[in-house]
Amino acid sequence: MKKLIISVFVLVALAGFVFSQTAPKGRALAIEDYYKIKTAGSPEISPDGKWVTFTVQTKFEADNFTGTETYVVPSDGSAQPRKIQHQGKDVANPHWTADGMLQYSLNSRVTSAVFLQGNVGLEEPPQGQRGGGNQGPLWKVSVDTPNAVPVLSQPLPSGVMSFDGKWIAQAKDRPRTTATPTYASDFEKRALEHFKGRQFDWMRFQQDGQELPTPDPRLRPVAEITITPAGGGEAKELTKLGMRPTNIAWHQMDR
Repeated sequence: MKKLIISVFVLVALAGFVFSQTAPKGRALAIEDYYKIKTAGSPEISPDGKWVTFTVQTKFEADNFTGTETYVVPSDGSAQPRKIQHQGKDVANPHWTADGMLQYSLNSRVTSAVFLQGNVGLEEPPQGQRGGGNQGPLWKVSVDTPNAVPVLSQPLPSGVMSFDGKWIAQAKDRPRTTATPTYASDFEKRALEHFKGRQFDWMRFQQDGQELPTPDPRLRPVAEITITPAGGGEAKELTKLGMRPTNIAWHQMDR
């Protein structure tokens, strides 16, 4: 039994030695590596189920902006992803229209931020339709034809339509509550009310060139997932997460 244990130990030791000799030598992580990371997201299936659109985002160190590239790929994997561009420039915020065309905006570069953008959080977030807001003119194009000519498009209703067209799902902001300040003493109350500066105990990465202190992410209201009848009616709240869900999508389940 002792010989077996010793033999196993020797084999493990030799395996570790061989691995250390053959494993490629790496290097220490550098800050420049952060800007080489590409983030894929925002997947959405076309109404006919033939296409999937998604985005790839990259941060730029030079101006602290995030660039977005939009792609479409056949849902059956029969071809490589194809980048969607408008007059040779990248596009963003892709969504499918009811007629099966891909809608997008031209603002493919936005201010980089971890939780919020700009002053969002210090004030009420802007309300608008999906694909609308401050994104400028919207366009749509047929992805079935690679060289199709894009045309102007109207903003889509907020939310994501179910496959059967009966429901619209979206993350709706809940009313933001303002806590009443409390003070340990009258001296503290007068001292804090007299103070005209800004106090903060939060800090976010990737804020070069942006305001300091950064907006408090805790001031952003929470959102819950709701579904609303497509034909109109009362919204039904499905979650009680107390967070801000994104990239909401419907999934078909086999019965």
